[in-house]
Amino acid sequence: MFRYVNDRYDVLVVGSDAVWNYLSRGYPNPYFPDSRVTVHKLSYAASCYGMDYLNCSEQIRESIAKVFDGFDFIGVRDTATEEMVKWSGSTRKPVHTCDPTAILDVDSLPVNQADFERKLAARGFDFSRPAIGIMGNDAMFSMMKKMYGNRYQIVALYNYIKGADVNLYDISPFEWAYAFRYFKVTFTTFFHGTMLSLRNGVPLICIALQTDFSKTHTPKTLDLLRRCGLSDWYFETDYHSENIDRIKKTADELINGNYHDFILERMNRESTSFDAFAEALESIKTNHI
Repeated sequence: MFRYVNDRYDVLVVGSDAVWNYLSRGYPNPYFPDSRVTVHKLSYAASCYGMDYLNCSEQIRESIAKVFDGFDFIGVRDTATEEMVKWSGSTRKPVHTCDPTAILDVDSLPVNQADFERKLAARGFDFSRPAIGIMGNDAMFSMMKKMYGNRYQIVALYNYIKGADVNLYDISPFEWAYAFRYFKVTFTTFFHGTMLSLRNGVPLICIALQTDFSKTHTPKTLDLLRRCGLSDWYFETDYHSENIDRIKKTADELINGNYHDFILERMNRESTSFDAFAEALESIKTNHI
């Protein structure tokens, strides 16, 4: 693969997402292009999410540092990955670059609104009734039913939720990115559910996932919300008692408020971190010419 890149390209971009979590694919792997790749190397919104790199061997740490030293630019998505680059001992300075969802123009997606709304209606969506979107599990759904009963229709995205008023687990990626605009608020544990709700200007309740990674490093959803000044929308809960009153109080405020422009201003600000990558790429192009 490295020979293929060298023979055909001038620049290799690594990322985005958790490409630097090598637990699932081993190390070394192509997301850590070493000195055998002789073209310019950059990363964009790369992440090590889910991997506790502090437990890596000294040999791997030193190897990763040499890989990073060979990059022209290291753009990382989150604080945990910024810390990983520094931990490795690399001389390269990591720079925050936003997840590409931050620069997505959801109003320009190839989705026909009339067709999509007919699909929603066929699934049982009631346009005269306020809706809450959820991306989570049955426990999240049960919590919301206890909070609101039948006051709002509940629309489940990604996972099929028995009992939800509408299930949209099998729509296309473009339709999925578009669907958040029909919600008063989104409940989610997912990073890209968080991103797409915000990109549509829809407020959210972000529920923390309890993982080994989150015990040591900042979770990616919390990292994003902190950058956008929205960390008050992030909660830990057992779905039964922990923080339930705070979650409902915040959800009520979000449902009854108008946060659309406020959210988009924060997301547009986050999207400007793309510029650092664009400038690095332009510099390579200019010098190459």
